[in-house]
Amino acid sequence: MNIKNDNSEDYIHIRHVAKEDESYFLTIFDDNGLQTINLSDFGKAKITFGKAFNNDIVLNSDLVELNQGYLEINEYGVLAVNTRQLTPLIGNNNKVFDNEYLSDGNFIKIVDTDLPDSTG
Repeated sequence: MNIKNDNSEDYIHIRHVAKEDESYFLTIFDDNGLQTINLSDFGKAKITFGKAFNNDIVLNSDLVELNQGYLEINEYGVLAVNTRQLTPLIGNNNKVFDNEYLSDGNFIKIVDTDLPDSTG
């Protein structure tokens, strides 16, 4: 969120501050279809995702690495972290990222680097 500072023409970035009882929901679309997960149900701050069965969130897709990354819930909200640079994560505005805070309406796309235009 950008808020204009009354004292100048500059914009300041304000991070979300999580409330103690706040729940975060993640909607996933993979080869199994659509599912919504309450991240708070895991009861921990670091939630792993990938296609290996030892992940907290198992994704069914050939594009996903065995251990693709993790979601970290902290005082600022939910941070999505990609630990596999060979399989990039694309966020809003087709921006490749290694880590990014998520907010309502954000999306993450896992792309196949073998396709000619995998960011489009």
